[in-house]
Amino acid sequence: MKKITTLLAEIAREHSADLVRENLRDLKFKSKKRSKQLNYRLSTLPYRKFIEYIDYKFYERGLSVIEADAKKTSISCPVCGYSDRENRAGKETFKCRRCGFTSNA
Repeated sequence: MKKITTLLAEIAREHSADLVRENLRDLKFKSKKRSKQLNYRLSTLPYRKFIEYIDYKFYERGLSVIEADAKKTSISCPVCGYSDRENRAGKETFKCRRCGFTSNA
C-alpha cells in the first residue's frame, strides 16, 4: 500500500493535481456475482489505513486531498457541474449535455 500511495502522490505532484475521493465507508462486498475469494479480498482490504497513507503522502508533498460526497458524482460534470441523468450515455461513457465534456465514466 505504501508503494501505491507513493506512486499516486508522485503522479499527482508531476501534474500539480489534488486528489478528490469519495467517502467509501458504506461499501458492502457481499455480491453473488463475484467469487468468494474476491469478496473476501475486498472485505479485508484495510481502507482506513489506505486513506491514512494517501492523506500523509499528499500532505508530505504539499498537495490536497478533498473528500467529495458520493451523491450524484456519476451524473455530474466535473468541468461545469451540470447534473443530469442523460449525461451518462452508457455504462462506460460520460458526456455532458451542457458543455460537451466527454470522458470514460
